Amino acid sequence: MSPDYYVIGRRIKQCRLDRKMTQEELADEINISVAFLSRVERGNAHLNLRRLTQIGIFQHKKRCVSHSSCTRVFQLRVKVR
Repeated sequence: MSPDYYVIGRRIKQCRLDRKMTQEELADEINISVAFLSRVERGNAHLNLRRLTQIGIFQHKKRCVSHSSCTRVFQLRVKVR
């Protein structure tokens, strides 16, 4: 089973919005382009593990208004074969 990139993107977007951040601000924090972040949030592209980890570290520093929406980004279960 592969990860659902649409769900991951929605969760990243919700967390970003909970923190009242623009796409530009988040993209700058994790060193990607705004266009790429937009594609990730729509589920048309995916972040590698390093970038997902950066978001997790950044979230821990900034604390979300709705912390549960941020932690859900990393609670996706992928069945390993």
